[in-house]
Amino acid sequence: MLKPGGVLRIMLYNYPSVGAMLVWLLHGPMRLRPIGPRAAYAHYVESPGTQMFSPREAVAALRPFFDPSTIRCRTFLGAGDLLTQKLSSRYPGRSWRLIQRLYPRWFVRHLVGDRFGTVLTVEARKPMASADGLSTR
Repeated sequence: MLKPGGVLRIMLYNYPSVGAMLVWLLHGPMRLRPIGPRAAYAHYVESPGTQMFSPREAVAALRPFFDPSTIRCRTFLGAGDLLTQKLSSRYPGRSWRLIQRLYPRWFVRHLVGDRFGTVLTVEARKPMASADGLSTR
């Protein structure tokens, strides 16, 4: 709940993203599974029900509650996009360390860039209430 004029700041998973494509390649085509990138990310990275949003989808979801002119979206490359995170028990062994070492981070950072990062931050300002208690929007 936000007071009138309050600012919402949230982080969502961005789609399309480098991280989603990596997870999808690993758990879909490479294992001959008919699964889409969003479903693969939800199932293998987070928990079922996790959703990914494009900036356009995030704006559309917030538009009924916030002034669209105040909604700002930014995307960033995260550790999963750059394969810089510590390898978990889900990805053990020498082969994963080698993949992590050989991963083309420079290419992803400089040629793909933040636009396709998995981190999507969204900021929006709640409209001010008028004297009659209704939104001034």
